[in-house]
Amino acid sequence: MPRVTITLSEERYRALKETAARRRTSIKSLIDESLDLAGIKTREDAAELVERARLRSGLDDDGVDDGGRGDAHGARLMPPPAVIDTNVVVGGLLTHTPDSPLASIVDGMVEGRFPFLLSPSLLNEYRSVLRRPRIAERHRLQAEHIEQVLVRFVLNAMWREEAQLETGVRAPDRGDDHLWVLLRCQAGAVLVTGDRLLIERPPPFASVMTPSAFVTLLGS
Repeated sequence: MPRVTITLSEERYRALKETAARRRTSIKSLIDESLDLAGIKTREDAAELVERARLRSGLDDDGVDDGGRGDAHGARLMPPPAVIDTNVVVGGLLTHTPDSPLASIVDGMVEGRFPFLLSPSLLNEYRSVLRRPRIAERHRLQAEHIEQVLVRFVLNAMWREEAQLETGVRAPDRGDDHLWVLLRCQAGAVLVTGDRLLIERPPPFASVMTPSAFVTLLGS
């Protein structure tokens, strides 16, 4: 088991020992409890939450759109850094089919199986959509459980702070401009989405793929 050395002030260490004695528990248990309260969970915890959301969603595979079985625009032989659109994340949490492309992508994000990009705007969009009443009613995850899954995403992602980067090209839907900015931040990045409009009108500087095409690429 990995070991970590933490330096505490004498006052903090004394308080920790006193609290452990008062609760009749160990210092290790107190630290574990504090990490849980802070939302710092293991990969297994996040994977369990994703599985729970799928079981509760009440949707069969026909109820979730994986973006079709279309081909990629400019697919590469090696997996490129991916920008995972929000509709893919939501679909991956709701699907009842664990081996579907949507589920494979979300599981891959939780477990860090492939490189993917994340920005403050995209993370906030994930959070906002997953908390919408209509969506939350299906996955039935509490807000803190959603945060646990998002924390795993952040830990595994290639994080990009959003600079004032002018792409020179607008997304078909102005609400998706932040995706274009994130794609421009990383050479060779590809957008993975089930949004047909984005698939049919990709930016000139990046590729756009359906979830099915991306999973096929990962397996090639």
